[in-house]
Amino acid sequence: GVSDDGTAASWNPAGLGQLRKPELSLVSTNTRQSFDAEGFRTLDDQGQDRHVFQDGEDITIEMEYQVHRPTGDVVFGIGIFNGEGTCGYGTNTDSDQIVLPELGSRGRIGFKLEKPQFIEGTYFLDVAAHARDGHAYDYHSRCVSLAIRSSFKDTGFYRIPHRWILPGGVLE
Repeated sequence: GVSDDGTAASWNPAGLGQLRKPELSLVSTNTRQSFDAEGFRTLDDQGQDRHVFQDGEDITIEMEYQVHRPTGDVVFGIGIFNGEGTCGYGTNTDSDQIVLPELGSRGRIGFKLEKPQFIEGTYFLDVAAHARDGHAYDYHSRCVSLAIRSSFKDTGFYRIPHRWILPGGVLE
């Protein structure tokens, strides 16, 4: 039959005109992904799995992946969010102009934050694998949490390198 109920938004948009009252439909499809991102970790400089870091300490975000069907168009991305869900930073291999080698059936990729100056707090990571056109292969929201400890008590998200300039000189 023709989809003329709340599922029309997903299966037959023309059927939306036949709705007599507002309806809500949640539709999920299970198609075999060509790519899975999995096994997320945060590591210190010694390669140890950690979730608590001091500000300025290097952090490596590691993601394992599995390729189910060969695809030459994969972009890896991360987003860093504070506890309120605000994105403070996001990037991906395409925007960083990284040319990825052909991926094997299983592998691992890392993203190193070098001497980050986060404000003390808890942060969450989103990790994605998608095509250059934005088609998502796999997306994991808030898949890793990490806590930053700091002797600075600034507010916000990130401590920007700075100095105060006072009359008669510079105070660092």
